[in-house]
Amino acid sequence: MLPNVNELRQRLMDLHATIAHHEGIVEGLKQDRDIVFSQLSASVSYPILMLPNEITAEIFKWCYVSGLRLAPSTAPMLLTRICHAWRELAFSIPALWHKIDEVELTDPVDDADFIATWFSRAGALPLSLGMIYPEHLESHHLQSLLHCHAQRWQSLDVAAHVDTLLELDNSKPFPGLVELSLASLGQHEQDLSQVEAFRHTPSLRRLSIDSLPPSLLDLPWTQLTKTTFRFISIAECLSFFQRVSRSVMTWRGRPKCVTTCLKNS
Repeated sequence: MLPNVNELRQRLMDLHATIAHHEGIVEGLKQDRDIVFSQLSASVSYPILMLPNEITAEIFKWCYVSGLRLAPSTAPMLLTRICHAWRELAFSIPALWHKIDEVELTDPVDDADFIATWFSRAGALPLSLGMIYPEHLESHHLQSLLHCHAQRWQSLDVAAHVDTLLELDNSKPFPGLVELSLASLGQHEQDLSQVEAFRHTPSLRRLSIDSLPPSLLDLPWTQLTKTTFRFISIAECLSFFQRVSRSVMTWRGRPKCVTTCLKNS
């Protein structure tokens, strides 16, 4: 025989009361835990935290793994998750935040905000960025990102579809850009116009291009001291020789690698 309604209501009230009682016990245990943790933290000294900040900062600079700097499980992000002291110290070291080795943009607005926040901790240091820009994203987002830090770029590594690169304008110079890497993510047609976005780069010395003929690029060729070509035809490489008077050139393609050095005359 099933219990009547009054019995069920009474049973429900008893259960609520029991749950409330145990929740009170759990809350009290949590408070006790926090007190014990605070007392332990005050009693125990960690040798690593006894080092001067200047030494710890130098150690931090050697911690990051190239190519994985945006991962929360690697430095510098990992250094901000250990304790409050390390977090504050890591955020105060510009050398940890002036470079992003590789990031694949997915949401141009959120990604731009993230990159801006990252570089905001770099102080006055020159900036370096490596990024993959998918074909489906509009080119003006890329242009906005490049122009936002135009005065501070020292190194740029951009992998994008050639059509995206062609749509970038040359309205802003990159006065401090020393090293530039460009890679095409797709096939390109013949007789295209030139990529002019990096025409005004008076400090450019090192260039690396992947699957992009040099003839597609409007660059200050004669000031380059090192160029690296990947998957470029021999004809394009020979055409390059006519553009430069001094350079160290590396050409990589299938099935072999050819390296040629041009000495200053």
